Amino acid sequence: MGRREGKIEARREAAASQLLLRAQRREQDDRCGRLGIVVVLALQERDAWVEECERRAGDALTRLVEEEGLSVRDAVGWCVGAVTVADATRLRRLAAQPSGDGERPTTGQAQ
Repeated sequence: MGRREGKIEARREAAASQLLLRAQRREQDDRCGRLGIVVVLALQERDAWVEECERRAGDALTRLVEEEGLSVRDAVGWCVGAVTVADATRLRRLAAQPSGDGERPTTGQAQ
């Protein structure tokens, strides 16, 4: 094989290697993109569950104050250290606001 043929073969091998590398990178980018979407969706789902749970807590705190006639501080006392007065105030405010999807969560609420 002459010098010219050697260069041509080296170029072909380099081009083939680069093509393979680009294909591998595309595959990795696709995998990373799919996994990134899973992360974002899972975190959005978590945030929705947290909001629903906090609304239920706020509803219950509101009932302690409004229906049972307790002060916020006394209502917090019935929660055995799970919330502070500041938490209770925030949760009650959250419960009073319309939810993001137009519906109030009902799962697990005490009647």
